[in-house]
Amino acid sequence: MLVRLRPQKEWTSARDFDELSEKFKAQIEGAVPGTFVSVSQPIEDKTNEMISGSRAGVSVKVNGINLEELVRLSDQIGDVARKIPPWCCT
Repeated sequence: MLVRLRPQKEWTSARDFDELSEKFKAQIEGAVPGTFVSVSQPIEDKTNEMISGSRAGVSVKVNGINLEELVRLSDQIGDVARKIPPWCCT
């Protein structure tokens, strides 16, 4: 989610970006159980997407030359990942 901020001189609840991001994080994570909030800059997000090739916050890459083995390993990783409850990683 992209949030446009008012100019810093108009802020009333935080002195700087770090303090504001901590308040955002605390409020959202407190209101939505199981949510993990990461506050960053749009250019940082885009750079991370370009480097990883994924828009996901967490991804697993499996490399190799044997397609059948890659499919088997990918299925196995998916089976394990689906068993992880979303609230465990907050």
